[in-house]
Amino acid sequence: MNLYLLIGILGSITPIFDRYIVPKYDLNNLLFVRETVYALFLAILMFINKSTNIEKVKSISKFKLKDLLIFIPYFIIGFIYIYIMFYVFKRDIIKESLSQVTTVMMLITIIFTFLVDVLIFKKKFNNYNYLGIVIIFIGLYLLKFM
Repeated sequence: MNLYLLIGILGSITPIFDRYIVPKYDLNNLLFVRETVYALFLAILMFINKSTNIEKVKSISKFKLKDLLIFIPYFIIGFIYIYIMFYVFKRDIIKESLSQVTTVMMLITIIFTFLVDVLIFKKKFNNYNYLGIVIIFIGLYLLKFM
């Protein structure tokens, strides 16, 4: 549970930076710099923990075609997701409150993730879970359209 709390705290801090950075800079340049910094930090972590991670990187050459067919759309969708998220921030963060923009994004993600669980992975949920999704819909409506 502590990691969930940490994710929530960090997730609420980063939009503070986004509020000041995103409107000031070109979206393509900002994303390039951000992702380059991420890659540098990952390289440092891999260097520190080289006994396990270097071997995992070397195993990329052993991927099967089936795995690559999954990775390619995964990477493309991940890029589109980040790009659209920053575009929405750039467009809406000045005219709406920070909490409105981020909360609406999170609520929509929760709804669609729930639908993926039910429709694709055939997970079973109880009535309280469905009630929670209805409450999320109501909250989303109140946040965005009222």
